[in-house]
Amino acid sequence: MQKPPLDPDVAVTAPSDPVLTVYDEEHVITYLRLLDAAADRTDVVFINPLADGPLWLESIHRHASIGLSKDNEIVVPNRTVHPSLLMQEDLTENPARLPNDCVAAFYGKKSVVMRAPPVSQTPR
Repeated sequence: MQKPPLDPDVAVTAPSDPVLTVYDEEHVITYLRLLDAAADRTDVVFINPLADGPLWLESIHRHASIGLSKDNEIVVPNRTVHPSLLMQEDLTENPARLPNDCVAAFYGKKSVVMRAPPVSQTPR
């Protein structure tokens, strides 16, 4: 088997053959990433830029903000939109909590947290 690509295009439907296919061989790294995420109980986020356009744009903005910042401690705004599939949690105010610590490590930052949600201004 040749060395598989790191980020191959993903088909809408994967093959369901009882044996490994060329597609499976090309996507072995993706499969391993999904297995690692499942073993770590990490949420996997699937974003469809066509169906989730505003979320996709917000995610790209967040990625650029964290990645390009020279600051070592990052505060990101709350999401204004949420994906249509498979996202249960986002960053929180706690820098030591998963996924905050993983995001910080990925970007080489000391911490990444989400801005606290605004307190409701309802009269008492």
